[in-house]
Amino acid sequence: MLSKNLKRVAGVSLGILFSPALSFAAALSLETLAADPRALLLDLRKVSAEQAPVSAKPVASRIALNKEYIHLLDGDTIFYGPKRGKKRNLRILGIDTPEVRHYPAGKFEDQEYGQKVKAYVRGVISRADKVEALLCGEDIYQRTLAHVYVDGQLLSVKVLKRGYAYETVSHYGDNGLPELAQEILDAAAAGPKPLFENPYLWRKRMWSKEKEQAELEKDQAAPRILVDKSQMFFQDGDTVYFGKEEVRILGVDTPEIAHPDHDKPEGQEYGPEAAEFTKQALLNAKKVEYVLGPGSTYGRALAHVFVDGELLSLRLIKARLAYETVSRFGATGHPGFARQLLDAFRSVEKPPFQNPQYWRWEHWGQPKPELVELPEIRSLIAE
Repeated sequence: MLSKNLKRVAGVSLGILFSPALSFAAALSLETLAADPRALLLDLRKVSAEQAPVSAKPVASRIALNKEYIHLLDGDTIFYGPKRGKKRNLRILGIDTPEVRHYPAGKFEDQEYGQKVKAYVRGVISRADKVEALLCGEDIYQRTLAHVYVDGQLLSVKVLKRGYAYETVSHYGDNGLPELAQEILDAAAAGPKPLFENPYLWRKRMWSKEKEQAELEKDQAAPRILVDKSQMFFQDGDTVYFGKEEVRILGVDTPEIAHPDHDKPEGQEYGPEAAEFTKQALLNAKKVEYVLGPGSTYGRALAHVFVDGELLSLRLIKARLAYETVSRFGATGHPGFARQLLDAFRSVEKPPFQNPQYWRWEHWGQPKPELVELPEIRSLIAE
């Protein structure tokens, strides 16, 4: 235990306490770190530049990581923490691996080899008896930079020897660890040339603001189907009928209402309010249109619905009567609309009811949703 009069002067982005008067291992045992991720509390951003500049020297000791709390974003980035709790962003030094889609960030494409490399890194970590991190300060995206070790070997070196990454030492330098940097450079020289585009160039081409704007304009220009308002019927906040067509509104999930005739007598809080909001928005609109999405679910058409030219899903989110579903299902054929929904959901307070996907699991016995809650990552995707 740390004595009470020791001042907690800083925390790395993994949230681990340390004191200039103590070695890291003395301040917090590796066993405690591995066993209790709740010890990960502080953020390096709270440390002054004088105490921990971006080019800060690494903590002297390697930190043991609990494998159960390692969640891979892609081949070179780890979120560390419990499934239902705060996580820290750990960027593996020395390599740049191919990108994978990040739905919550509005990034919907995989780079070639992205998923393959992510699966390889996950396998290496899962088979390792010991995973450690050597912390090396923070980058401009507020990610903790670290050399990661698996059973005593640099993970970056293993990835480079498979031809699954480009080395970044030549561009960013050695981060105060020339011997490790040289080991990375040697592995890059010895390993096969990657069979995919340099991720930096791929990001500039595929994740540019210009491309995103072009996708939004394409979505907005898509042909819309005009609805006969006399043939509208209503079910709940995200499902309506246009004539005989049952339409599931894309991009949102509203609280459930009771369906006694389908053996679902219990409804969710705010379910009736969301259903009424959708009904009134459609009835009061001068013009109702929709754009079909790809495929269907449960016999329903999937569509973006417009009321007087505005996405009904946006209105539901702004009224805090829906959760966005883009983070789970992706763009569903309309990336521009999907990013609008993500941005809108981030701009408002969390809805005052449980996420319907979890409510359905708890009350209606639907399949258990994935409980890993990743932090906001749009700002963490490096250009």
